[in-house]
Amino acid sequence: FANAVTFNKSGHEQGDPTSCAYFDASKHLLRYTRWLSLEYLSAYLADDSHSEGIRQSGPLKHWKLTKSNQNDARFEMENIVLQQNIDRSDEGDRFTWQETECEKLLRSLRHQTDHKRMAYFIRPNFPPDYVGIISKPICWEDCCKKLQQRKYETFGDVISDLRLIFTNALKYNGRVKHLDPTSQQAYDSAVIMAGKLEAAIQRLYVTVADRIEREKVEEVILDREAEDQQKAEEERLRTELQKERERTRRNGNQSMPSSSIQSVKIIQRRAARRDLDFDNPFDQDNSFEQSEMETQNKQKRMYEQQQRDRVDMHRVCRNVGIRVFHNLFWRSQATYWAKDMSFQIQQNLSQNRTLQSGAEKIEKEKQSEIMPKPSLVSSLLGTSSRSQVKMNLAKKPKQNKKKRKRLFLDL
Repeated sequence: FANAVTFNKSGHEQGDPTSCAYFDASKHLLRYTRWLSLEYLSAYLADDSHSEGIRQSGPLKHWKLTKSNQNDARFEMENIVLQQNIDRSDEGDRFTWQETECEKLLRSLRHQTDHKRMAYFIRPNFPPDYVGIISKPICWEDCCKKLQQRKYETFGDVISDLRLIFTNALKYNGRVKHLDPTSQQAYDSAVIMAGKLEAAIQRLYVTVADRIEREKVEEVILDREAEDQQKAEEERLRTELQKERERTRRNGNQSMPSSSIQSVKIIQRRAARRDLDFDNPFDQDNSFEQSEMETQNKQKRMYEQQQRDRVDMHRVCRNVGIRVFHNLFWRSQATYWAKDMSFQIQQNLSQNRTLQSGAEKIEKEKQSEIMPKPSLVSSLLGTSSRSQVKMNLAKKPKQNKKKRKRLFLDL
């Protein structure tokens, strides 16, 4: 990979697509090789913790298998992985590759050989005084639920929660591990499982950092290819335009060698389609040739026609707007007139009712004056100024009635 970087460096500087692709890929693979060698050959690393040197990073042609170089490589991978956002899918859908890596990290703590040790950290079975000592209780099931609900945003969030499980266990059980056998077992299990978690995290760093850098290299290559294609297309169009200008100039010189009047020569013109009221600019024919000047004139006529159409459109819109305004105005006037008429009719009806009730009242008063009520007659009888009339009733003399005789006939 170091030779590939050296060989393609000049082509990369010149912008050659193939050299650029090999150069970027070789740089990443050279750095990835350093990560792998320092991680998987950790048993053969030399201890140089007492020596101080410059931190190593990036693609290096040579490196030593030492503890300090391993720490530098891990630090480099941490910077790449921990701040990387997880491409989250919708809840219930299939995991993305970032979420799959997080799931693998969780599953690495659930091997059958670790079943007894992980029994203390799977479910939230906390003692009564656990919350008073631990500010943020968490278990393995909580991390798994957060991953299923797509609540993790970065790899760093997942790693910090998993580390917090064993940190809390060490803090709580470290106080009474010498007095309680259960606390001693939980403490020892936390120490062992924390070590296994760190080993799984280092494997995650290597895998995820390689995947992220590979995707970056692929994006750079694709962007470069798209840019090259765009440049090639622009060059092709520029070449065709130059050829068209030369052809137009040559045709113009042949048709009018001594005339100052510019004309356009059309070899064959395709008839416009009858079912359309405009020329289709995308309808091309190999038998149709058009000069640059005619193209400009056509564009000018099209622009002028668009301006006229725009003026007509403004005029039509203005007329429609005025008509709508007048209709709305007269409608509002009709509404006001109807309201006024209904108000006047109600007033007239109320006045008629008032006059009719007044006339009826006057008529009743007149009738009451002509025919006094019995109560008024009895009140006049008791007045002192009234002259009383005495009436004597004479008795009719009795007349003797003659008795009629009955006649009896003898038969």
